[in-house]
Amino acid sequence: TTSSAATLTVGDFTAADIGHLVNVSILTTAGAGAKALTVGAVIGPLGFTGSLPLVVRAVGPTLNSAFGLPGVLADPVLTVNASGNSKPIATNDNWGGGPGMTAAFKAVGAFALPAASLDSAYISLSGLAPGGYTVQVTGNNDASGLVIAEIYDAGDATRTAATPRLINLSTLTAID
Repeated sequence: TTSSAATLTVGDFTAADIGHLVNVSILTTAGAGAKALTVGAVIGPLGFTGSLPLVVRAVGPTLNSAFGLPGVLADPVLTVNASGNSKPIATNDNWGGGPGMTAAFKAVGAFALPAASLDSAYISLSGLAPGGYTVQVTGNNDASGLVIAEIYDAGDATRTAATPRLINLSTLTAID
């Protein structure tokens, strides 16, 4: 079938037209060892200076209490690493319920976490430099269960072609 004629207009883009990835969420079963969930993120453009604020979460208990999902990872632990560095940037087990984190969750559109939950979170409001990063989610005490891993771009709306942003997101997990 031939469609009706259409007009295509190509023009210069402006900095305001630059697209970017806002977040990634992965829902899977995760645990220790081979069952660890790894999420990769690349902040770019590479070779530029600046940083990108991020909100990173590993949510298990709230999947049950707020959404009724069974078999959750009761106490997820998340670890953030920069590519090529063996020492973690951050490790979190139990996010703590702080007002700064709560405000950051709301700002990126993430659902709320109860203050006393055993969910995990990391917030880098000062941002991470361009490069590769991994977030690994495991279970405390070698436990396993259903968990959602999330990475959010927490940057503001003022962007240029050189503004750091998420340019690649990937996931590695065992599938039974």
